[in-house]
Amino acid sequence: MATGEYTKAMARFSRIHKNRTIKPSFSPEPGINRAPADVMADHLNGIFVGHLLTSTPDQDSPPTLTSSPPFDLDLCPFSSDQIHETLKQLPRKKAPGVDHIQTEMLLPLLPTLVPQLLYLFRVCWQWSYTPFSWRVAQVVPIHKKGSKTDPGNFRLISLTSTFRKLFEKCLYPSLLEQSPTLDIAQGGFRESRSSLDQVQCLIKICSILRI
Repeated sequence: MATGEYTKAMARFSRIHKNRTIKPSFSPEPGINRAPADVMADHLNGIFVGHLLTSTPDQDSPPTLTSSPPFDLDLCPFSSDQIHETLKQLPRKKAPGVDHIQTEMLLPLLPTLVPQLLYLFRVCWQWSYTPFSWRVAQVVPIHKKGSKTDPGNFRLISLTSTFRKLFEKCLYPSLLEQSPTLDIAQGGFRESRSSLDQVQCLIKICSILRI
């Protein structure tokens, strides 16, 4: 076997072995007579209990869809071309949300799917309402470090619907255009910037001013 082929083969075997490695899973401390899922559920409930909310969200159902919507659909900030291009740009090989629908499953259906999504997105815009499944995340705990018996040592990953991601990406340009300009001091959650950039700027300013 040539050296190049041997290297590629060994790299492939290494990836297969790595993928077969059992990932750490949560297990309660010895003596706790409760299922691991119940212990983790109580921990997550304490995190997502919503104790900071001042009021209960409105749970009223949206209006019933009719053949003639009582609004002008052309005023909504969505287009077929935008949805088509955005869907093609969504990341591949990503874990899906509760509906188990991945981007790869939608791409072959673009010609048929885009007109349906356009109408759905416009209705969501006008009614200020999205499907319930878009607002539900499948939370997966990933072990960080420390004891696997402590739920606090697990990092939570929220898996959301692919349709929700598509809707948000299509809506983003309009929000960016119409929203107030962000303060120049804000570095977090901004494209090509981070909180570390602001920290470095602060250190440099302190160095110049000798604070």
